[in-house]
Amino acid sequence: MKESVRKIFHASAYEHAKEAEELLKRKWSIQYPSAVECLTEDTESCLTYREYPYRHWLRIRTTNVVERSFKEVKRRVKGIGRFQNEERSLTMV
Repeated sequence: MKESVRKIFHASAYEHAKEAEELLKRKWSIQYPSAVECLTEDTESCLTYREYPYRHWLRIRTTNVVERSFKEVKRRVKGIGRFQNEERSLTMV
């Protein structure tokens, strides 16, 4: 799933990002419905950085506060390895 999400936000064009989003929905919505809904809920807002020059994209796309939260989740998940279902992963987060 990580690779599918990555394809959305690292697509070379807006149209490719939307195609990648549809692919993500088709591929993962049966197995992880709430995760897919959450990830695709505000895709339009998440892709607004494309309205600015390319050299500004990295600074616009990331913030330290968000990155710190993700870093903590990644640290915890690393010790667990793999979750048995979506509910257990959401409980940990």
